[in-house]
Amino acid sequence: TPMPPPPPPSATPAPTGDPEPTEEPEGTEEPEGTEEPEGTEEPEGTEEPEGTESPEPTEEPEGTEEPEGTESPEPTHRSSALPAHMSGAPLRSKQLS
Repeated sequence: TPMPPPPPPSATPAPTGDPEPTEEPEGTEEPEGTEEPEGTEEPEGTEEPEGTESPEPTEEPEGTEEPEGTESPEPTHRSSALPAHMSGAPLRSKQLS
Protein backbone atom coordinates (compact mmCIF):
# COMPACT_ATOMS: atom_id res chain seq x y z
CA THR A 1 0.00 0.00 0.00
CA PRO A 2 2.90 2.41 0.62
CA MET A 3 3.38 2.36 -3.13
CA PRO A 4 0.05 4.15 -3.87
CA PRO A 5 0.82 7.11 -1.58
CA PRO A 6 4.03 8.04 -3.45
CA PRO A 7 2.23 8.41 -6.79
CA PRO A 8 -0.08 11.18 -5.49
CA PRO A 9 2.84 13.29 -4.22
CA SER A 10 4.71 12.64 -7.45
CA ALA A 11 1.51 13.50 -9.27
CA THR A 12 1.52 16.91 -7.59
CA PRO A 13 4.92 17.84 -9.06
CA ALA A 14 3.86 16.10 -12.23
CA PRO A 15 1.09 18.66 -12.93
CA THR A 16 3.89 21.18 -13.23
CA GLY A 17 4.31 19.89 -16.74
CA ASP A 18 5.13 16.18 -16.58
CA PRO A 19 1.49 15.14 -17.12
CA GLU A 20 1.36 17.58 -19.99
CA PRO A 21 4.26 15.84 -21.74
CA THR A 22 2.44 12.62 -21.06
CA GLU A 23 -0.46 14.23 -22.87
CA GLU A 24 1.91 14.75 -25.76
CA PRO A 25 2.34 10.98 -25.95
CA GLU A 26 -1.41 11.14 -25.95
CA GLY A 27 -0.76 13.43 -28.84
CA THR A 28 0.51 10.23 -30.36
CA GLU A 29 -3.20 9.79 -30.88
CA GLU A 30 -2.67 12.37 -33.59
CA PRO A 31 -0.75 9.66 -35.45
CA GLU A 32 -3.97 7.80 -34.80
CA GLY A 33 -5.37 10.76 -36.66
CA THR A 34 -3.19 9.32 -39.37
CA GLU A 35 -5.99 6.80 -39.47
CA GLU A 36 -7.84 9.57 -41.24
CA PRO A 37 -5.19 9.27 -43.94
CA GLU A 38 -6.32 5.69 -43.70
CA GLY A 39 -9.40 7.39 -45.05
CA THR A 40 -7.22 7.21 -48.12
CA GLU A 41 -8.97 3.86 -48.27
CA GLU A 42 -11.57 5.87 -50.15
CA PRO A 43 -9.13 5.93 -53.08
CA GLU A 44 -9.03 2.21 -52.46
CA GLY A 45 -12.78 2.45 -52.86
CA THR A 46 -11.95 3.84 -56.27
CA GLU A 47 -10.19 0.55 -56.77
CA GLU A 48 -13.52 -1.11 -56.08
CA PRO A 49 -14.87 0.26 -59.37
CA GLU A 50 -11.61 -1.01 -60.78
CA GLY A 51 -12.40 -4.20 -58.92
CA THR A 52 -15.38 -4.43 -61.24
CA GLU A 53 -12.74 -4.71 -63.93
CA SER A 54 -10.96 -7.31 -61.81
CA PRO A 55 -13.17 -10.06 -63.24
CA GLU A 56 -11.88 -9.03 -66.65
CA PRO A 57 -8.24 -9.07 -65.45
CA THR A 58 -8.90 -12.63 -64.32
CA GLU A 59 -9.54 -13.30 -67.99
CA GLU A 60 -6.14 -11.79 -68.72
CA PRO A 61 -4.35 -14.49 -66.69
CA GLU A 62 -6.50 -16.91 -68.64
CA GLY A 63 -5.36 -15.01 -71.69
CA THR A 64 -1.88 -16.09 -70.69
CA GLU A 65 -3.04 -19.57 -71.58
CA GLU A 66 -4.45 -18.21 -74.84
CA PRO A 67 -0.95 -17.13 -75.90
CA GLU A 68 -0.39 -20.86 -76.00
CA GLY A 69 -3.04 -20.78 -78.72
CA THR A 70 -1.18 -17.84 -80.22
CA GLU A 71 -1.04 -20.11 -83.25
CA SER A 72 -4.73 -19.37 -83.70
CA PRO A 73 -5.31 -15.76 -84.85
CA GLU A 74 -8.45 -15.54 -82.73
CA PRO A 75 -6.66 -15.64 -79.36
CA THR A 76 -4.39 -12.88 -80.61
CA HIS A 77 -7.48 -10.81 -81.26
CA ARG A 78 -8.67 -11.56 -77.76
CA SER A 79 -5.32 -10.43 -76.41
CA SER A 80 -5.75 -7.19 -78.33
CA ALA A 81 -9.31 -7.01 -77.02
CA LEU A 82 -8.03 -7.19 -73.44
CA PRO A 83 -5.96 -3.99 -73.83
CA ALA A 84 -9.01 -2.48 -75.47
CA HIS A 85 -11.01 -3.35 -72.36
CA MET A 86 -8.26 -1.85 -70.26
CA SER A 87 -8.42 1.41 -72.20
CA GLY A 88 -12.21 1.20 -72.36
CA ALA A 89 -12.45 0.30 -68.67
CA PRO A 90 -11.56 3.80 -67.46
CA LEU A 91 -14.13 5.16 -69.86
CA ARG A 92 -16.68 2.73 -68.45
CA SER A 93 -15.75 3.84 -64.95
CA LYS A 94 -16.45 7.40 -66.08
CA GLN A 95 -19.79 6.28 -67.41
CA LEU A 96 -20.46 4.60 -64.06
CA SER A 97 -19.70 7.91 -62.38
